[in-house]
Amino acid sequence: MGQREDGLRSLEQARALRVKVVQDNPTNSQFQGDLADSYLTIGLIERETDPAAARRSLEEARGIALKLCQADPSIARFQSLLAEIYNGLGLAQQTADPAAAQHCYEQACGHLEKLVQGIAARMDQLPAVRQYQVALAQSYHNLGTLRREMKQPAAARRSFEQACVLWDWVLERDKGLAGDRVRLRRALTQAYLGEHARATDTVKGITQKLPGAGNLLYDAACVYSMSAATCLEDARLDPVDQSRLAQHYAQQAVALLTRVCTAGYFRSPTAVERLRNAPEMAMLRSREDFRRLLNDLEPIKQAGR
Repeated sequence: MGQREDGLRSLEQARALRVKVVQDNPTNSQFQGDLADSYLTIGLIERETDPAAARRSLEEARGIALKLCQADPSIARFQSLLAEIYNGLGLAQQTADPAAAQHCYEQACGHLEKLVQGIAARMDQLPAVRQYQVALAQSYHNLGTLRREMKQPAAARRSFEQACVLWDWVLERDKGLAGDRVRLRRALTQAYLGEHARATDTVKGITQKLPGAGNLLYDAACVYSMSAATCLEDARLDPVDQSRLAQHYAQQAVALLTRVCTAGYFRSPTAVERLRNAPEMAMLRSREDFRRLLNDLEPIKQAGR
């Protein structure tokens, strides 16, 4: 049995225990929230390889969380949990059912906006506000990527611009490594917006001081790869410059992914699967150096089965 299956088995065992706890304590909302969280965690892992199973798990989570929110809308934990579930459902359905995915992302944004509005003026709740703002920015970003895939450029731009506003709010309050992570997320949103020069400038400043942070280097590679795609749509550049810049960005993306490998980020089969399927990496899939990288990582993917 592979690593992924071992991990899922442990999570399913934990979920079974929580089902029993809920059955023994049917009026305890905290236990019900824990069970919804179990379904959510399992669904997010299943999404990488089995979207149908992920959707079933996430629908179970949504059913529980919806009842909890309806019973007491004032509990922020349950509202946040429901938003996270909707975001997961959007990701799980983005390819097979874009309209359903769009509805889920919109629901996630709506719940998170209510949470932020409810506590935004309370400085003692600043950590919670930051958490919700990050989640809201990511939900708007996800909605933007979906609308781009659905050939809705104006709507996609609005979603990406809203995400940037939220990333900026967080960056005003984040310093250090946490700030670098958010800056890379913002840079990816900028790349989707076609602001490839600004996005890659941000990446340069961060990657030069990160010799071994695999997760951040992976995010940086996503920015370069997406910039390689969107610079080809930049009407300010002539076709020769578009092609030259796209080639440069793609080379930088693969170089960063090589550093990611060295840092050990792809020891996880789930990480390898994410690299293979990430929409941000689409521009690299025709490149021989990227295909070699995937082939080198294939034994890790197989070990997870």
